[in-house]
Amino acid sequence: MRIALFISGRIENNIEYFLEKIKKYELNNPNIIIDIFLSINDTQNNEQIELLNPAAYNFEKINFPEYLNNSPIEQRDGNIFNMYSMYYNNYKCFELIKKYMNNNNFVYDIIIKYRIDILCNNFLDLSYFNENSLFIPENNDWNGLNDQVAYGSYNIMEKYCNLYLFYEKYINEKVLIHPETFLKHHISVSNLNLNLKRFNWKYSLKR
Repeated sequence: MRIALFISGRIENNIEYFLEKIKKYELNNPNIIIDIFLSINDTQNNEQIELLNPAAYNFEKINFPEYLNNSPIEQRDGNIFNMYSMYYNNYKCFELIKKYMNNNNFVYDIIIKYRIDILCNNFLDLSYFNENSLFIPENNDWNGLNDQVAYGSYNIMEKYCNLYLFYEKYINEKVLIHPETFLKHHISVSNLNLNLKRFNWKYSLKR
């Protein structure tokens, strides 16, 4: 089984812990190969990149569109620029995965959106995977839908990552500018035909 795991936004800390979990999971599941993909804001650390050894990565300074400045303050319950950056980097990660698959003539069985600052006893349990569902952990919804971790098939995660393409549309629709709310709207209101499956997985974020 081939798995693409992508990380977007920041990779400042917790790299060794993250790699330990990945390597342990691969050792316990010798039929699984995990490739890492990164899309990171313009700060580049070559030592960190060497440690993570990604299949592909992207570094760039984001040019924020003007419409972000024009959104009503009262509509915001989160940092509109940080949200844009997250969705943009998710989208760029998926583009990297797509290009890598095309260049190597195969399709990943599972694609995972992950945070490098996650602390957990065990890596994700993928045994319940089916190609028609989007899997998101229970909890950490904050009145919306957990946006820290998700996994699914290529087609499912393409729809997930395409939220970036609808960002301006959702703002114009007066969706509360709040990351978990935006994701819930994208998944449940936008007719994406995603079969959402929640699963119990205990984890926390390194602060």
